[in-house]
Amino acid sequence: MTTLTIKINEKTAAGKAFITMSEVFFKGVKGIEIIENLKDTENSKQLSKQNSKPNASTLKTFKNTDKNIGLNKAKSVNDLFEKLEM
Repeated sequence: MTTLTIKINEKTAAGKAFITMSEVFFKGVKGIEIIENLKDTENSKQLSKQNSKPNASTLKTFKNTDKNIGLNKAKSVNDLFEKLEM
């Protein structure tokens, strides 16, 4: 028996198509077993939920940039680096 591992991005059109195609063609076929790594799927869902909302510090920074607070304006790249080194 050979095990084949394929990493599929289920958010892309190609990934969705591949998953659907493999489920249709191979579901119930003897000799082929589709194993889904539920641990990775659950972890990726939890990470996407955690990363979907910015934290308080990020929100504060967004508000400050809208008010032009804390922005570094530079005339050139060298000028920017000089301001950032301060």
